[in-house]
Amino acid sequence: MDHPNCYSVLADHLRNRRIDEARALFSRIRLPGVYLCTKMIAGYAENGRLKDALDLFDEMPVKDVVMWNSMIKGCVGCGDVEMAMELLDEMPERNVVSYTTVITGFLKFGMVEEAGALFREMPSRDITAWNAMVSGYFENDRVEEALRLFEMMPHRNVVSWTTVICGLDRHERSHEALMSFAKMLGFGVKPNSNTFASVLTACATTKDLVLGCGIHAASTKAGLRFDVYVTASLITFYATCLKIDDSCRVFQEKIHKNVVVWTSLVTAYTLNHMHKNALSLFARMLQNCIPPNQSSFTSALNSTCEEQSVDHGKEIHCLAFKLGFNADAYVGNSLVVLYSKCGDMSDGLLMFDEIKHKNIVSWNSIIVGCAQHGLGNHALGLFAQMVRRDVVTDDITLAGLLAACSHSGMFGKARAIFGYFSMSMEIIKMEHYACMVDILCRDGRLDEAENLVNGMPVEPNLSVWVVLLSGCAKHCDVEFAERAAKKVFQLDPNCSAAYVMLSNMYAAIGRWDDVERIRVEMKRKRNIVKQPGFSVKLMADARTDTGGSSAGKGIGDLWNKLFGWVMKMKSDEQSGISQQHLPIGTNRLPGERALREWMSNDSSGEESEPEVVRSEPLIKPGQVRELMLERLGLGSNGSGTDSDGAGHGVLEDFGIVTNIEGFQERLQEIVREESCAADSLEGVAEMFQEGDAEEESLDSNRSESESAGMEWASRVFSAAGHALIWVLGKVCWCADVLLQHYNAHGF
Repeated sequence: MDHPNCYSVLADHLRNRRIDEARALFSRIRLPGVYLCTKMIAGYAENGRLKDALDLFDEMPVKDVVMWNSMIKGCVGCGDVEMAMELLDEMPERNVVSYTTVITGFLKFGMVEEAGALFREMPSRDITAWNAMVSGYFENDRVEEALRLFEMMPHRNVVSWTTVICGLDRHERSHEALMSFAKMLGFGVKPNSNTFASVLTACATTKDLVLGCGIHAASTKAGLRFDVYVTASLITFYATCLKIDDSCRVFQEKIHKNVVVWTSLVTAYTLNHMHKNALSLFARMLQNCIPPNQSSFTSALNSTCEEQSVDHGKEIHCLAFKLGFNADAYVGNSLVVLYSKCGDMSDGLLMFDEIKHKNIVSWNSIIVGCAQHGLGNHALGLFAQMVRRDVVTDDITLAGLLAACSHSGMFGKARAIFGYFSMSMEIIKMEHYACMVDILCRDGRLDEAENLVNGMPVEPNLSVWVVLLSGCAKHCDVEFAERAAKKVFQLDPNCSAAYVMLSNMYAAIGRWDDVERIRVEMKRKRNIVKQPGFSVKLMADARTDTGGSSAGKGIGDLWNKLFGWVMKMKSDEQSGISQQHLPIGTNRLPGERALREWMSNDSSGEESEPEVVRSEPLIKPGQVRELMLERLGLGSNGSGTDSDGAGHGVLEDFGIVTNIEGFQERLQEIVREESCAADSLEGVAEMFQEGDAEEESLDSNRSESESAGMEWASRVFSAAGHALIWVLGKVCWCADVLLQHYNAHGF
């Protein structure tokens, strides 16, 4: 079959990656020419069928230069650089394209020396070959060699200059990149869209808003206002300079938006910590039938990680799996971080195993996750695999390993790891020294910690001395602590943390005159005040208090009520009344008594923490939601249905109920069963709902006496699950006790 239409049909099959249909059609052509065979070879190679491409290539009796180059390019694309080199050696007539293709393959896989040798063997070099070598040097972190080769170029075009600008910016030399752009304009080379995009990226790195706005104007004048890459770079530039409104304006100006533009704004929201906006925009992108790419998934997953919304993360994970990104290294790395940060380390480990081509970020992500979960031995095992596979480690690897050893109490192994990395001093940074000093102090090796600080190749900064002071103060070693404090005050005379640690240490050993001296120096001479601050996340509503400031008034009523309950329990205990509403899984009495004794000790001035005795483990945080939903009859499987199958709109995040009418009916049933007061419905609903119009009707009766508040609390414990309220009350109670103590006695 040699009908002319079959050629266009075959090209359409290859263009749409329907390789089997293309192969069937190709087999029906009686005399395929060199051009058609070359197309088929390229199609096989682009779809990973290198063997089929080589077989067809070997069957061809006549091969022209284009076919040879197409076969060499196919081998490089499939990762078989050795075969590409063999074909180049067998090629009867080589041209510049042949050499450049193999050189690009060598550089792509890190074979820089081989690429350089082949480049020097070239009989003649065009500007494309020069640009390929310069770009390859930058990609393989040979910056100086790239710049040297760039200076040797006989001719430079806009691609040459853009390659240097982009390469310098990627290697944290953005100011030099901007200088190169100025030189390029001086030589009269006209920038293209890629040049403007690279320069805008450099402006974003340096946060040079004035220059970036000038580049924006220049790109508009050059007719690139609606260019995809310039638009994406502008969005990122303004977002990096904290001008997110300008990023949105640039996004809205673009009429035809592709995935690059959408992804740039999603990333912009993520950079500005507007994670809900990022996820909302990601959903809009899907609604507009824009298929996400690698960067889209990575930015969206980073936002879900910051929001700690593992359910949304799993939904995005499912979408990535359907679109074939489940084994992608960058998407996989974000999933590893998401699962480990949200407490699901088992899924994090499974996701790590699914990544086909693991990079250094993959290994670092899983090691840091193991460190956060106290899996020190597992982290060390992963590091051993890195060493066996010759994976290049970096400073993040060392930080994760030290944290893993510290959290697991493996101080000896931490010293061994630090000694191993000491052979590469460029990896060890100031935070690693601080972490190692903390480990040595926790192990009781104060002299070794001080020697490490004094023997550092660079001058220790404030954080290192503060860590050393903290360790010495915990061990009540006055001599070491005072030496460290002297260094701290030399660097920062107003360091409140140092004063607090010294005061606590003096109080622990009974040197009350020194405690008073520190207090006076803080409050009068230095006018230094330690600002107590903390935040409480009540379901999906985050509330913050800063020790009596106006910013904390939103939660003040709750504190007053909780502290009233504490006083009520204290009087009940003194009068012999048993505590019948103990939280599940705890023996609360010994810890409370110790805390009260500490709170009422006016003369000691000592801030030692009470020892809490527990008869059995506390409820895990992940079980709180299940207990609540089970108690409310809404089901614990996240489906939002009860035993009768009626939906109640329970969101996956934090168990928030959106169907307020159904939720109120459930609460009213519980109130009737437990004979609760009418305001118990009000209190529980406030904890679980947000942003509903009917919340105002539930907010009328807030002022109750302390005894009524105690009765209300006991009913809530029974109705809505003991664990959640106890955890919240305990946090607020301890915070209020600390504030009372600080206000009354100082440090």
